[in-house]
Amino acid sequence: MTDTLCSSPTPAPVDNFLTAAKISEHLIHRAALGCRYFRAKEIAADLHLTSHEVGYYLWYLAKTSTDFEIIQWGCSKSVSWKITLRGR
Repeated sequence: MTDTLCSSPTPAPVDNFLTAAKISEHLIHRAALGCRYFRAKEIAADLHLTSHEVGYYLWYLAKTSTDFEIIQWGCSKSVSWKITLRGR
């Protein structure tokens, strides 16, 4: 378990803001219900995206979000992401 990110893709371009916002809203909703750990494939299935897209945006949101903290929880075949809402 680590709180550093394994990869460093280029931040999402502005025209992909809606996808990042969609994932962000989903995470806030699920975290408010008590969920704390997520996998990209589960989010992808809920939002009709690919796991790769979700993983990319989770990395992006981890660097830019003020609503929550995202920590990549391990760098193995199946990465989990720990989500903590800020101020809660």
